Amino acid sequence: MFLTKIGLISPSFLSRRWREAIVVIFIAAAILTPPDVFTKILMAVPLLILYGLGVALARLVRPVKKVDWIS
Repeated sequence: MFLTKIGLISPSFLSRRWREAIVVIFIAAAILTPPDVFTKILMAVPLLILYGLGVALARLVRPVKKVDWIS
C-alpha cells in the first residue's frame, strides 16, 4: 500500500503478478517453517490473504492522475 501511495508500484502491476506472488509466498513458507506440509500451508494462506488485501488497498490509495484541462 505504501509503495502504491508514493507511486512506485501500481495496483495493476500487483494484479498481473499474482502467480509469481503465490510462488514466492510458498517458497518463503517452505524456508521459514519446519518440514511439515501442514505448517507450510498454515503460513502461506494468511500471507496470500494479506497479498489480496494489499492489492485491494492499493486500488483505494493509488494516486489520482491530475488532468490539465487548460489548452
